[in-house]
Amino acid sequence: MRAIFLFFLVSTISGLSQTENEVVNMTARICQTDSMSKVLQVLDEDSVVTYHMQTPDYETYGASTYEYEDFNLVFDVSSNLLFNSTPFGKINVVKYSKKSCQLVIELAGVGDREKKGLWTFAVYEFTRPKDGKWLLQGINYHFDDFYSGKKLD
Repeated sequence: MRAIFLFFLVSTISGLSQTENEVVNMTARICQTDSMSKVLQVLDEDSVVTYHMQTPDYETYGASTYEYEDFNLVFDVSSNLLFNSTPFGKINVVKYSKKSCQLVIELAGVGDREKKGLWTFAVYEFTRPKDGKWLLQGINYHFDDFYSGKKLD
């Protein structure tokens, strides 16, 4: 009986953790559909549109490049991105469950946007129907520090 309980417990916990591909796919969807792409897109040495993102967790996601039809998505650590003076997005997975996810992306390396009256933080709401793909449901832009005064889990 304990073995069965442990099996279901481990299955449930592992089912709630996000996978690398899910976060990458959500970020790629954001790059394809949001105005953030105009701020962060750069041309690489081969004139391919490239988006740079700070990896949420190096141990889990590493520093990888993902190639899509129209662009590349590069995950790297912030020190490399800052050293290269590359505009990038800092990804934080704020909420995650089987049916919903909330990603926050902070724009970095793009100057003082707050001083110019431009948004700096974007909150992306995703939902996933049963056995379906993650769908981008909404975007909220913040002109100040999104995390200020908030208690994160």
